This record gives sequence, C-alpha cells and structure tokens, in this order.
Amino acid sequence: MGVGFGLFISRLSKTENDDFGVRKDLRDILDDLIMKLIKKLSSLAAGRVKTCGRILIRNDDYDMIIQEYFGEGPFERVIKKEANRSIENKGSDLVLPVSRIKRCVNEKVAMSGLIYLGGVLEQVLIEIFDQVIVVSKKKNKKSMTLKDLWKGIKDDEELSRLFSHE
Repeated sequence: MGVGFGLFISRLSKTENDDFGVRKDLRDILDDLIMKLIKKLSSLAAGRVKTCGRILIRNDDYDMIIQEYFGEGPFERVIKKEANRSIENKGSDLVLPVSRIKRCVNEKVAMSGLIYLGGVLEQVLIEIFDQVIVVSKKKNKKSMTLKDLWKGIKDDEELSRLFSHE
C-alpha cells in the first residue's frame, strides 16, 4: 500500500466538519490523490530547481509552482498563506506528518519545502472536503461518497484543473 495517509485524512475531515464521515473507499482514493499530487508538485519543482542550477528543492520552488499553476486567485492566496503559516510554526500545526510526505518525495527537498508542501496538501484536502460536503448536503447525506468526491472536484474550477489528466 505504501506510506498511507488514511488516518490523517480522517482526522482532517473531522476538523473540517464533525458531522460527516469518510468511507474507507473514499479515504483510499484521497490517499492515492495525495500521493499523485506530491509526485506531481515535486517533479515540477525539481524541474525548476534544475534550471536554476541547484540541488535542493526549497519552499519558494513550491511557491512558484503553485503561483504558475493557479495564477493570482483566491485559492492560490489561501494555499500560500496557510503553507507559510505552517513554516512559521515549523510544521507543528500540520495534520499530515512531514516524515510521511518526505518518504513520498523522490527528490532532495529542504525541511521548509516539505513543511510548505504539507501545508499545500492540507489546504487542497480542506478544499476537497468543502466541495464534497456541499454535494453531500444537497443529497441530504451524512457520509461522503466517491460520486460526491468526483462531482465536487469537477464542479470546482481550481480542483478540476489540479486533478486533470494533462
């Protein structure tokens, strides 16, 4: 199975909205999405680092990738704000453990880069949960389902761009 973020996904969903449950199949899908997102953002940042002639990926490399990917919008500003707050707190406010994120990254990443990436991942998950909860509430359900997940991602412009198959 690999590293696994399932427990932390459940914790994060409970902090977002305690009334909704996350089914195991949905947790597994979200775990897979997190792994793919880590690899996608890290490979983009690694490409940027190579063009600069450096070896180590830093938080500003992830920052530039987020800015290029989302442009200057409210979603991008929230992600950057929360990720920078996580760096200021040295990752103590993160639910997703930095050590597990580090195991998923194949490139050399500075600790500040890992903490920033953790903050970005948590904000993306919170945005996903917000969208899925809206879809679930429309159906008068108390549990998030896979259909709700895909509909929530598809309905949100930034999330659909992030998880599109380019």
